[in-house]
Amino acid sequence: MSSHKVPCRAVGRILSFEAADFGEVKRLWLATSGGEVQVKIPKPQRFTIQQSLPPGSWVEVIGYQKWEGSELKIKAAIIVPTSPRAGDWAEVPVPQPTASPQRQPEATAPKLGSIQVCQKSDCCKRGGTAIWAVLEAELERRGLSEQVKLRGTGCMKQCKAGPNVVFLPDKAHYSSVKPQQIFQLLEQHFNAASLP
Repeated sequence: MSSHKVPCRAVGRILSFEAADFGEVKRLWLATSGGEVQVKIPKPQRFTIQQSLPPGSWVEVIGYQKWEGSELKIKAAIIVPTSPRAGDWAEVPVPQPTASPQRQPEATAPKLGSIQVCQKSDCCKRGGTAIWAVLEAELERRGLSEQVKLRGTGCMKQCKAGPNVVFLPDKAHYSSVKPQQIFQLLEQHFNAASLP
């Protein structure tokens, strides 16, 4: 099996937590419509997640999935509380092995713009990696990944206010962006083609 990381979104109920040797909660088991899956908890949430989201809580996980041997695992960029809604039981998609993708003649969709995310260490430490993961997953989920280009940039000269994100062609610059704000920002800047 491949160890390739694929953006994913999963909704489910927390079954249990798994702690590291020194007691810090590091992973959780999530019951989804596709079965049980192990989720690595993002570092900023490890200290509080067990108190704020006990077993039985409904959560939405956005991050990356990959196969390790025969086991599918998710590395979360963000875990947020949610409630069960009809049709919101998103299966964890299982990537199919491919030799080489077959290119079909494309009816190219109009380009809507691009999103630039600072990739320098200060912004990444302040949550830029999670911002990238949420953007990548949401663009894919909304069917915008071909029309909106996600680009990593160098320093935007506002390191202490990171993570920094710019939406083009609007030239809208945002600082101290939180992963939960991405959904609203995508609708604000690319609402013409947002939700299917």
